[in-house]
Amino acid sequence: WIDKATIRQIDLDLDRTYSDLGLFASDGPYQQALRDVLLSYSCFRPSVGYVQGMGYLASTLLLYMEPELVFVCMGNLLNKHHFPDFLLVDMEQIDLYAAAFTQVFSKELPALEKHLSDTGVDCRLYIVEWWITCFSTVLPLSGSSVVWDLLVLEGIAGIVRITIGILGVLECELLHASLETCLTVLTHAEDWFDVRSEDGTAAFQDMSTGEGEKFGEDDEFVRREGAMAQRESMSFAAVMEVAAGGGVTKEGVL
Repeated sequence: WIDKATIRQIDLDLDRTYSDLGLFASDGPYQQALRDVLLSYSCFRPSVGYVQGMGYLASTLLLYMEPELVFVCMGNLLNKHHFPDFLLVDMEQIDLYAAAFTQVFSKELPALEKHLSDTGVDCRLYIVEWWITCFSTVLPLSGSSVVWDLLVLEGIAGIVRITIGILGVLECELLHASLETCLTVLTHAEDWFDVRSEDGTAAFQDMSTGEGEKFGEDDEFVRREGAMAQRESMSFAAVMEVAAGGGVTKEGVL
């Protein structure tokens, strides 16, 4: 049995899941399958029910396997690693994860960790969403798919490594920035990554002329003086480079 509020929330979130792909939209080929998986999981584990962000996990799996297998994977995956505590919003356990992450953060990126701490930025403001969705709301699909590989191979250590990688790439935007700017960057980190390209390369290159250049099929112009044009999107390759350069291990996180 599923309450009407849960069904309504699932239906609202369907069109928002990977909206740029169009696969899970109302006229997309996978929306019904995604809805079935999410409803089935909510029935299977009523103590958890449906939590916003689950749609990204299920939709990613649907790109690789049939709905029945996606349900099995969801049932197993969300009962491991950090997922149970984060989905149930167990603040005591989330606080422990945050404290452990902060220790790693201060070791890998000490200047940035100190600045965010001094500014008043709590890491829980961004890691909860990032970790629940396996970074699907931040990174391009090709990048978040790699995160899944790391999750399977390394567990929570892989998640922490990618978090450090993203923060390392965003460090120039965050270091010395105000609290408001830091919160904007961290809660809208997807704006700093290209979600339109296959490999996560820069979406907004430096314009060659002040007149601007065409972008997309609708012939809209992205002008040099526009904020998005001036801010170069970061590549997932850079995230992986920072993540690989650190010394994050499972033993160091747990």
